[in-house]
Amino acid sequence: MIYGQQRPVDLSTRINRQKQIKVVWNGYYDTYKSQAVIVLQKWWRGYAARKFVEAYRHGHLRDSCPEQLRKELAAVVIQRFWRGWL
Repeated sequence: MIYGQQRPVDLSTRINRQKQIKVVWNGYYDTYKSQAVIVLQKWWRGYAARKFVEAYRHGHLRDSCPEQLRKELAAVVIQRFWRGWL
């Protein structure tokens, strides 16, 4: 087989068609699944962060949080500042 050329595919039977679809899907899925996961994670983390900041700015978290949660949130802010992520 010469590089860049594809071999002919036998699609004459139902089983061969199913096998070929599976091969194509698995190749496509393996190629793009990690990129899709990264995009979804970025989107979700951004969405969650925006919602959190919005709730915090409006005072929903400060007024209704238990004391322990408020301390944990304060610790996270201090850690982010210290590590340079803020």
